[in-house]
Amino acid sequence: MMKKIILRRYKWLHIGVLLSIATGTASCMKDFLEERYNFSQVIPESLEDYQAIMDNGMVINYFTASGLGILGGDEIYIRDIIYNANHPTFEKNAYTWQKDIFGTEEVGEWNHAYKRVLHANIVIDGLSDMEIDASEGSTRNSILGSALFVRAFTFFQLSQVFCKQYDPMTSGSDLGIPLRLEADVNIVEKRASLEETFRQIIGDLEKAIPLLPHSTLVRERPNKGAALALLARVYLQQSNYEKALEYAELALSENSTLIDFNDLDNLGQPNPSGSYFTFDGIRETNPEILFMSSSVTLSMVTSFLGGSLTIDTILLKSYAENDLRKQAYFGKRNDTDAFIGSYTGVPLWFTGLAVDELYLIKAESACRLHQLPISLEALNQLLISRYDLTFETIEIADQKLLLERILEERRKELFFRGLRWSDLKRLNREPEFAKVLKRKVNGEEYELPPNSNLYVLPIPYKSILQSGLEDNPRE
Repeated sequence: MMKKIILRRYKWLHIGVLLSIATGTASCMKDFLEERYNFSQVIPESLEDYQAIMDNGMVINYFTASGLGILGGDEIYIRDIIYNANHPTFEKNAYTWQKDIFGTEEVGEWNHAYKRVLHANIVIDGLSDMEIDASEGSTRNSILGSALFVRAFTFFQLSQVFCKQYDPMTSGSDLGIPLRLEADVNIVEKRASLEETFRQIIGDLEKAIPLLPHSTLVRERPNKGAALALLARVYLQQSNYEKALEYAELALSENSTLIDFNDLDNLGQPNPSGSYFTFDGIRETNPEILFMSSSVTLSMVTSFLGGSLTIDTILLKSYAENDLRKQAYFGKRNDTDAFIGSYTGVPLWFTGLAVDELYLIKAESACRLHQLPISLEALNQLLISRYDLTFETIEIADQKLLLERILEERRKELFFRGLRWSDLKRLNREPEFAKVLKRKVNGEEYELPPNSNLYVLPIPYKSILQSGLEDNPRE
């Protein structure tokens, strides 16, 4: 049972507020960077209490900061009839790459993210001071490792939306995010540098890895493989291919199992329960899922799962006839090609970590390091499970051509995972992969050049006003 106590470092809070389920729209959300509480706090006092905080799925596993990147990326386009419907103005601004996206509106993805960080910090702070029996050590370690993982996971997602692409030459002066490392909401954090931001992310994960178990009871709890996989993702985004390869291989040593799409019996057909979502029946048993999270905060993006938006036609045509992902991922809904391949198995897009991504990180990193046999092996291991039985092993001896193929497969495999925005940012630094994004809305054309400041979304108005955070340049 929890009891009321006064903490030296905190104002008095009520744990019911911290553990409230995140229902309602983003406009109703309080900004958890600046929010002040003025009433009693019920403090967790047992390991079960701290585990309950980390098991609050609506805070920990949902509403991840991925929707804005999906909206601004090149995976989908929005028909005028949908764009002109009653959607929030900031979503329309993000889709058309406006300089001022949010105005004075609340930003749900920012608020939800820092609410998640607050939960993680309560656990980290509480367990650091907690005396336990020796027999409870592994349980404590697992909960603490989960909190460190969740904080790193959230910081990394925020960095991909609200910060520049990582560049080791400028990361010391480039703006990062506010690094809230304590549960005391009265401490006002300024923006750290991007270098400090990535150092914190990596440091949290390095601490989490030895604490986390090899397996967990549910996919919503992170395991050792998930932390290793996230480190591989982080290092890939930094273009640190040696480390990305190292941690991808370590994560694959924890779990390398892939679903063979040839064994899926409901491709293009509803499953026995009547659902058209390909992975509906195997959500709990999908061997590829390392950590389950999803995002549902944007109305225009969420509507895509019901067939209201349209897949990029060039991308859709890039799937070969013997590529089973075309049937597994896409199906006709409302006369358009809807996305039905989320690993959540329901109309929520998967933003967690999975084994298929690890094979692609390994393939790309090894290729860039000119370790072509290792790269080819990883790529073929993935694709043989994605194409039908006519698939022929890829044999490419040219490093440039192999890299192009890997990046093409990465885009097709990781569709709608919330990763494309990050890929665009990092690949735009390489002239051969840089891409100008274009779209037309109501007859007006919009364009997003490579490396534009518009790839870095503005800091929410309230955080600038109340905490004096420096905004991102948008010119």
